[in-house]
Amino acid sequence: MTNEFKLAQGPKKDGPLLPFGPLDPETGLTCHIPMELSRRVLYPALNLEVQIDCIFSGERLEIERLTIESKSSYVASRDLTQLALPQVMNKVVSTVVLEARDIEKQLKSTLLDKPDGPAFLAQLYWFEFVRWGSPRALIMSYMGWSRANANFHMKKINKLFPLPGTRSIAGVDSQRGNDQG
Repeated sequence: MTNEFKLAQGPKKDGPLLPFGPLDPETGLTCHIPMELSRRVLYPALNLEVQIDCIFSGERLEIERLTIESKSSYVASRDLTQLALPQVMNKVVSTVVLEARDIEKQLKSTLLDKPDGPAFLAQLYWFEFVRWGSPRALIMSYMGWSRANANFHMKKINKLFPLPGTRSIAGVDSQRGNDQG
């Protein structure tokens, strides 16, 4: 897989911002993401350009349309395996969510010691879920928790701040073995 790609604004303008996840009462912050957006993804090593049109489903930024164009001759099946779409979506979401944050509030929040309240952890979980990541693994790493400890705390947090996904709490439902929730 190639991790070498560049993002550029797509032909459509980003849609209005929508909040997602809880409001953190300690910092007054909540995350926002455009309702819809389009981006061009340039893969110089593959000589490909991909356009993705995305829409926020209420839980995750989903790809609504994907167009792949070769800048040389054709798109080979090998090229398709090199697109690294989860990494692309991760970068797109990270960029648009951070750009949407109010700079003054963001600076204020960085002055706080390592936030670890339930609302902040719920926001962290939501952010990682929205950007196609592994929310439980991020929480475990951030807090230094074991899987069992993270499961225990995330169940409690889910009662206060509902978390996204059909398997939003680790360990509650063991369908499929991935670490998405």
